[in-house]
Amino acid sequence: MSYDSIFKKYDVRGIYNEVLDEDFAYKFGRALVRFLGVKEVAVARDGRHSSPSLFAELSKGILDESAKVIDLGIISTPAAYYSFWKGEYKAGVVITASHNPPEYNGFKVVKENVRPVHLDNGFNEIKELMKEDFKIKSQKGTIESKTYMKEYKHYLSSILSDTKRDMCFVFDQSNGSGWIESEFLKELYDNVTILNEKVDGSYPGHNPDPVPSKNREELVKTVLEKKARFGVIVDGDADRAMFVDEKAQFIRPEALLSVILEEHAEKILYDVRVSHALKDTAEKKGLKSKMIPCGRTIFLDNMVSENATYGVEGSGHFFFKEFNGLDSAIITIIKLLNVLSETDKPLSELVKNNSTSIHSGEINFKVKDREEALNKIKENFEPESVSELDGLSLFFKNGWFNIRKSNTEPVIRLNAEFENQKELDKVINKIKVLVS
Repeated sequence: MSYDSIFKKYDVRGIYNEVLDEDFAYKFGRALVRFLGVKEVAVARDGRHSSPSLFAELSKGILDESAKVIDLGIISTPAAYYSFWKGEYKAGVVITASHNPPEYNGFKVVKENVRPVHLDNGFNEIKELMKEDFKIKSQKGTIESKTYMKEYKHYLSSILSDTKRDMCFVFDQSNGSGWIESEFLKELYDNVTILNEKVDGSYPGHNPDPVPSKNREELVKTVLEKKARFGVIVDGDADRAMFVDEKAQFIRPEALLSVILEEHAEKILYDVRVSHALKDTAEKKGLKSKMIPCGRTIFLDNMVSENATYGVEGSGHFFFKEFNGLDSAIITIIKLLNVLSETDKPLSELVKNNSTSIHSGEINFKVKDREEALNKIKENFEPESVSELDGLSLFFKNGWFNIRKSNTEPVIRLNAEFENQKELDKVINKIKVLVS
């Protein structure tokens, strides 16, 4: 069987019981141990209904390679990252499909120092190793259950400087694996409202994707009802976050980062989709900034190589140097709590102060030939400059746009930003005509 379809650029991901099944998990466990040459693998999982059986077979594969399994249980990806980091494990797997619907699952994989394993540095080798005829070794490994959640909560508390602890805000757990983050917030804040708190792999509240506005409807309603200062929704494994202000208006990730930037910051990484207002804010504060391609593992690698203080993706991943360059929704929330505890200004005003241009958000176009569509767009605009860092970015005097191929769907994705709505609409409408 070919496994090509589920070895994605950044992780392993697919519909459970198609290509991604227990047999795959077993072989993956054996191949991972051989590839990394490790004697133990720490494994965490989310609350999806397929996660227990995938965990069992992944563990069996690891054990049959005479390696030890450290069972971290059902926890969020940031909590797993913390456990890998503090436990100094040289291999870690989080069984999760992140924001995907219930029928999906997958593996996020890390090696020593919690650096990601992905298509460019290991998946192809693991895929080849999985083709081998595995023989059972005489000495099997053992399983040990461990938890670092007490230390994790203590670590999060060390970042929180808000001493008032009277903030009213709303946290939507999305029925995902972020139970420890909900517990942490409830222990410290009496006025926090938790939505969709029960870990449930069928995701009864809404799909665990914080980006579509329909998944934020309950959050929006609750923020207004409670007169909360902000609301936040995380994805299924609680590493991504999207925010709304006190008016329940959506806040773009880069605008939120502009609000929480701290004085000690030195360098910011951002992807090709985000508002350039972040770059302007960084310059005003004397910070360096760098645009890099989209992708969680690309950011994880570059946070270290660029020695960056912060990173932000348009998809809602926030990265922190102090968290070993890793992404964390809960640390982003804590940083915002710290800022708001020091001011009576509403979040909407703080965000407004950091941006004057208008961003389109991500717009998808279904096209037959994506390469042809990109070439057509390139030929029919006259920009001041062009970048092909990730897709096609065209820069004009009054704005810019980026259009790139999706890694997972037969679509091209447009993000645009201009000084006014008229110019933005003009560009969007022209692209619509060109690709139709």
